[in-house]
Amino acid sequence: MSTLKSSSTDLTLNADGVGNDIIFQSNAGQVGSLTAEGVLTATSYAGSGAALTGVALIADNVVDEANLKISNAPTNGYVLTAQSGNTGGLTWAADSTTDSTKLPLAGGTMTGNIATSAGFTLDCAGDLLLSAADNDIIFTNDATTGGKFVQFIHNTGSANLFYLYAPDHVTDTLAIAVYPNGATTILTNDGDGSAGHLSLDVDGTLTLNSFTGAFIVENNGTEFSAANSAYAGMILGYTRIQNDGTGSSNNVLTINSSAMTVLQTDQGTDFSIQFIVPPSGNVEIQCSFWMHGSSRGAKFSLSTDASYAELGIAHTYDADQTVYIDETDHDITNISFAVTGLTPGTDTTYYLAGLASGSSTFISHGRFRLTGNHYPPIILKAIALPATIVTGE
Repeated sequence: MSTLKSSSTDLTLNADGVGNDIIFQSNAGQVGSLTAEGVLTATSYAGSGAALTGVALIADNVVDEANLKISNAPTNGYVLTAQSGNTGGLTWAADSTTDSTKLPLAGGTMTGNIATSAGFTLDCAGDLLLSAADNDIIFTNDATTGGKFVQFIHNTGSANLFYLYAPDHVTDTLAIAVYPNGATTILTNDGDGSAGHLSLDVDGTLTLNSFTGAFIVENNGTEFSAANSAYAGMILGYTRIQNDGTGSSNNVLTINSSAMTVLQTDQGTDFSIQFIVPPSGNVEIQCSFWMHGSSRGAKFSLSTDASYAELGIAHTYDADQTVYIDETDHDITNISFAVTGLTPGTDTTYYLAGLASGSSTFISHGRFRLTGNHYPPIILKAIALPATIVTGE
């Protein structure tokens, strides 16, 4: 074995050849090299004729923190990250998986607020769940001043409330309260007055559909409409018959004097009224027409068919002449029928039938020939009655 030894402190090896590398060999095989650029490598020798493989010269457990080239000073708990733009390409950074100031991607509990300098978007591929332990979820435009504009309130066992606030007025609100069984109330509140009006401006059809058929109108909590029948008085059907022909008989019809017969104009229009039965099942049929004759009268009845079929004996006024014309009088005649006990929602048509006491009992309507003069039209109306009707004998 040969030894190269310097008697002084330093040992200098100078390579002036073409490659400028200093080569270390053992048994004629290269075991290491030092390049002119200062790169020191070791090479393992695998036997005669075998390839040489480059390996790192640094042994295990010899490089410490002080010998790493890092762009910043270390902090306990930080991790080493690659930052190619920084000195040495390495930088100490906080571990996002354990940093208490950051929310992990897998979720966690926040103790502070989220604040952004611009817009903030939540884009969920599934459902978005907002859960508040104190039962209130509030949307505000200024958390420091309480500028609420939407609020959800959960009241266990009572009502859940949804509030919309008027701009800059936290006591002017629209609320929707949902109670057990789905009972729901819409409320408005004017914090300093009584101008909390409610308007429905519908760009389409407005439908009121009560499963029970009860409709109630109140004044400050007191119902003033007929009990559960706010629709009472609604016109359910309307018929207007008015002659416009110029024939000598177009405007007049003769009431049959031999049998109760559905009334029909000269042009073939029946005295009929069509309607849908209201929730109460009660309707009033009103009939109006101009009648004339000479000492004659007529009885009238409601029919369920164009070929006379009596609705019921109580709706056939035949005990005496319903209308009687003394001498040659002529008058507007009004007849009403109150029909009860019908099935709500039923599409119904009634016809007016008449029976005269003798010949020459007439109803005239509309245009009178070519003169341009007119008689009153024939009018039939179906009017909704309330569910409760005062009756007596």
